[in-house]
This record gives sequence, structure tokens and C-alpha cells, in this order.
Amino acid sequence: MDMEKVTTEQQLSRWAQLIQNRLESGQSIKEFCRTNGVSKATYYYWQKKVSEAKCTVVEEVKEPKAEVPSGWMQLASKPVSPAKATLEIKINGCNVIVNTETDLELLKKVCQVLMALMIRWNEKPVYLCCRYTDMRKSINGLITLVQESFSLDPFMNALFVFCNRNRNRIKILEWDGDGFWLYFKRLERGRFRWPTEEDSTTMLLDVKELACLIDSARLEKKLSRKEVLERQIS
Repeated sequence: MDMEKVTTEQQLSRWAQLIQNRLESGQSIKEFCRTNGVSKATYYYWQKKVSEAKCTVVEEVKEPKAEVPSGWMQLASKPVSPAKATLEIKINGCNVIVNTETDLELLKKVCQVLMALMIRWNEKPVYLCCRYTDMRKSINGLITLVQESFSLDPFMNALFVFCNRNRNRIKILEWDGDGFWLYFKRLERGRFRWPTEEDSTTMLLDVKELACLIDSARLEKKLSRKEVLERQIS
């Protein structure tokens, strides 16, 4: 008989007994390894070998069943399903619970709606640029435009809305206290019904009017407007 095979079988038998003794005593793996002078990697290696060889049945010790008194029936406990990992998103009073079974396409649509609500549900004044804006401008360029052309403070609690020459793209600038947000929308078809004022470069809207603007409503006919008086930044 191959001596190497005999040695391996002896080790399997020895480790099977050691593992069984550990389980019966309730000793932790950490304590077992420290007591026997072996590493956790060695322990897990032999545990796997013992399991594969089916040298012995290694099971956690089960509590003995209590005897059921005469005239009574023991009901089987219902297995508890493992808890699902969840993620809760809270935005402006809306709570969205996401878990591993959440449909990704549905989650995408919900996030799109929440992004719109981030704008529509904040009761902020909306300053709209009546003239067209170069959409190549990013945050710094739009901040300069608000300061120099509107004579307004870009750090105020407000939204600043800009549109391109073709009226199919808009950008919205917002300061949230520690940084600027820049929202962008591009229409694949049609145009925004952009209001125009000959004597003013800026119009003051409310959030409802902004929502109508994003939905391509005709502001000129359906919404009342107030002209913004320019002011200097102190």
C-alpha cells in the first residue's frame, strides 16, 4: 500500500476527530487554532478535505429534543428566511427601498422622477435668461453670466435657467450651500416654448412655471410673469 496514501488517510481521520471534538465542545475556530498551534488556513484546508472525503459527518451539535408531555403536540417552527440586503433612498420626503429583487429599469425611472422632484419641489425663485445662452458654458461660465449680465448673486437661494439658440437644450444652475448643481436637459424632438422680453434679459418665475417650462408648456400664453429689476452685488 502506498505509504503516502496511508499517511493522508491517517491525517484525515485525525482531523475529522479534532473537528468533531471542537464542534461538540463549542470551542471557536480561533481558540482551537491557538490551542493546537495551527493557522486558520490550515484548519479550513483540513475541514474541506474531511468534508470531501466524507470521513465523518461533521455537524454542529443540536440541542436534544425535549420530551412532549402526553396529550400535547409539538409544532414545527417555521424557518426564518434570511434578511435581504436593502438600500433606502430619501429625497425631499420620498423614501425608496431598493433590494436585490428590485427591477433595474423601474429603479432607473424612479431616479429620473426624483431628479425632477429635486427641482420642482424646492420652493425657490427661478430666474430665467430670456436671451439664448451658449451651451458650451459650464458652471464657471454661467456664474459669470449671472453676476455680470443679470447683476445677481449666484450664491443666493434660487435657480438660474438658460436655453440655447435652437430652444432644445436648457441648463439650470443651483447653489445648495456647499457646491453648485448643474442640471441639463436636451429635447430629442420639438422645442421649448421660451418666453422673450424685449426690455429685460431676465424673468422671474416660480417652481410651477419652471415645471411647465420643462414640460414644454407655452409660457407666453398661460403663465403670468414678473420682470426682474437688476441690482448690484454689494
